[in-house]
Amino acid sequence: MSLFRNILIMLMLLCVTACSMVGRIEKVRPDPDEIVIDFRHSGSVLIRVAGGDDGFVSTETFAQALADSINATGVFETATFSGSTTYELRVMILDEDHSGLGYDHWTSSEWMLRDSDGMEIWRQKIDGKGHAIHFGGADRVRSSAERSSRAVIAAGISELGQLQF
Repeated sequence: MSLFRNILIMLMLLCVTACSMVGRIEKVRPDPDEIVIDFRHSGSVLIRVAGGDDGFVSTETFAQALADSINATGVFETATFSGSTTYELRVMILDEDHSGLGYDHWTSSEWMLRDSDGMEIWRQKIDGKGHAIHFGGADRVRSSAERSSRAVIAAGISELGQLQF
């Protein structure tokens, strides 16, 4: 009975640890009031995100946070993951890295905007850094990864808001 109880406790601890490592969308999504948008664009934008998924912020979480942020800032009329749209935004997560202790996390990405005919309008490499100070190792790494992704999304949307087309 003691062995069974110990195994059960270990499994519960493993589950709690694993759950705490998943990126939280509310921590990845930047505050729309802190993103400077000079030009808002008419039409909808199709979101495509690839690469990344370092185990702390999934590609799906990043994409949803990006779409939510585009909709919240109004840089485009709407952001969607399917259907016919005026524009297509592709974000490729090129590299993710963190310091040995997990205090700092860097995300490198390439953003590309195309019109409905497939003509490239804009392309730019965007990097972000997240810093977190926590005592828990897994939580510290996850928090710095979330902050890094949030910085990339904020910078990318800000750049889109500076474009005139």
